[in-house]
Amino acid sequence: MPPFRPFLAACLLAAALPSHATNQRPEWLVIDDVKLALHTLPLQPLLDDPVIAARLAIGRAACTGAWRNYEGTWTIRDGTLYLQSLRADPCDDPGRNIPLTTVQPGAEGPLPATWFSGRLLVAPDPARRYYYTGQPSPYVSYRIVTIEAGAVTSDSGADLSKAAPAP
Repeated sequence: MPPFRPFLAACLLAAALPSHATNQRPEWLVIDDVKLALHTLPLQPLLDDPVIAARLAIGRAACTGAWRNYEGTWTIRDGTLYLQSLRADPCDDPGRNIPLTTVQPGAEGPLPATWFSGRLLVAPDPARRYYYTGQPSPYVSYRIVTIEAGAVTSDSGADLSKAAPAP
């Protein structure tokens, strides 16, 4: 047997096997004093600016559970999305606090997220999980909050149990 056949067979076998990815640590959104998992990255527009990204000095990921290597806690108050806190190295409990003045020099308290426009995908109570076809869709429904320049413009839900076949 030529020497490359076992190697080729191993490569084909590896390609045929399912791959599993590490779940990522979510951002957090506090609404009405309830802390919910946020599956959107509202900080990303700021990180796309190389000057701001360099100032934040988030660095490289130390674990596969947080490839972005930061974790933000956000809140919605009086119809506005705020960045409440930010920490780097979230896999190292408690991580490294990034002062909000680093994000926006001279700022005090929670920062209004005026840089963000888009939809926030908010997970409800984790006890209401829903799975289908072997791929976990962690929740039956999500709360979708639409933001324009930091202001809430709509707040609705999406029921995933009707969008996918039951197990």
